[in-house]
Amino acid sequence: MNKNSTDLVVKSVAAATCKELQDLSVIALNLQDTIANLLNGQSITTNSDVAKIQDLDYLTQSLDAMSNFWADLAKDTPIDWQYSNQNAISTIPLKGLASRLAGLAEENNTPSVTTDCACDFF
Repeated sequence: MNKNSTDLVVKSVAAATCKELQDLSVIALNLQDTIANLLNGQSITTNSDVAKIQDLDYLTQSLDAMSNFWADLAKDTPIDWQYSNQNAISTIPLKGLASRLAGLAEENNTPSVTTDCACDFF
């Protein structure tokens, strides 16, 4: 393989993506706590509270950028490349997500976003 400054090492990209997603997960958890506090009648009074709310914009932009990054990588990935490690998929507790990430789900089997406040946690 021809290596140049724009070549990406799959292991490094996967590790960096993992770190970014872990960081975004912490931000989402903090947002969840902040929203729970707001729903319980607490007000936003500190700069830290405001920063947590602003993290929603960072979370949105980061997820969008990572989606675009992986979409571009997917375009250049040879069709015959495969991962043989099923352990990675087995660690995902959300079966629909696991199926989608493994490429086993039908295209119309994607989570829907609704505005009716209905949640299905199980």
